[in-house]
Amino acid sequence: MLDDLLTTPERDYLLASNGDKIPVARLRGRSVLLLFATSSIDSPFRDQCRKILDSLTAAYNSREFEVVFVSCDTNLDGFQENFQRMPWLAVPYEDVDARNRIVRECGAVNLPKLVLFDRQGRLCDDDAGEKFLDQGFGAFKDRKFLPGSTNLLSKREIHQEVKFSEITQKLIGFYFSAHSSRQAQSFTPKLAAAYKELKDDLEIIFVSSDPDPESFAASFRSMPWPALPFADAASRTALTDRLNHLRKIPRLVIVEASSGRTITAQGCWIISHFGSQAFPFTDSHIAALLRDSVEGKAPKVLGGGECGSHGAHIWIRTVITSAMAGLITVAVGVCSFLYSKLGKG
Repeated sequence: MLDDLLTTPERDYLLASNGDKIPVARLRGRSVLLLFATSSIDSPFRDQCRKILDSLTAAYNSREFEVVFVSCDTNLDGFQENFQRMPWLAVPYEDVDARNRIVRECGAVNLPKLVLFDRQGRLCDDDAGEKFLDQGFGAFKDRKFLPGSTNLLSKREIHQEVKFSEITQKLIGFYFSAHSSRQAQSFTPKLAAAYKELKDDLEIIFVSSDPDPESFAASFRSMPWPALPFADAASRTALTDRLNHLRKIPRLVIVEASSGRTITAQGCWIISHFGSQAFPFTDSHIAALLRDSVEGKAPKVLGGGECGSHGAHIWIRTVITSAMAGLITVAVGVCSFLYSKLGKG
């Protein structure tokens, strides 16, 4: 929960830019974006951080969303340069242990990073930056992917409809596909095999990118899971805009049913290489599978091309995330030591 993430036994407040200490409890009942950024001159992320900071500042409306800055700067001057331009709150820079922990738990490796928490303090979206740049705060006003009353075509009872609200599985995989895609025709049987073993925990929903009802029917014929009706163009477009705005097919985006939080947008790659063993699809679990592969405990999957690059990216990102907190601590300690020595000189 957000309260536990932002507080420590010794501190239950955040800082305002004027120095006031604001209780974390004031965030309860509000949607919150955690902003991870840096202004360090030598950082390769400096320009991207400045861009999202300017956009956030221009769009900020604290009546709808609160923003909390978690500094990834390596010195106090960098933190202050950023924070003095911000109309929102921040985790105190001096609380290094807390910042390191938040960075680690939120996986803030590539900057800037925005992480969304809902009004109940639950994690909703751990990669919200791109959505914000595309749509502003409006991207986060409704985290429900589909109304509960939305009808789905059921394959368990042919031609019967089920309500979206009747889905009981913990995870939902939105499968964007089309009959014309050879890659989709190759991947669908692999997904069906994994689905057979995971259907008590994972529901798949087919979101068609087919151009006509006949192509949709040809696609759906080979699938054992429900689908959005082809006639429900509004729902198909809304889901595509939110989860597959680059219009890639096939694409499998796996989300947590209770919160709408995206677990992974790389479901096709993961299922292709690990099948049902990929459950629950988290980066840490996939990293463990990749480590086993490299160590010879599982079939080797770090091949070339886009698929191999994505696998290596997950593995490296997980390793870097766990190490990053320690690096920040060392850097801050060295800077503090030099500052004290220069100050005395």
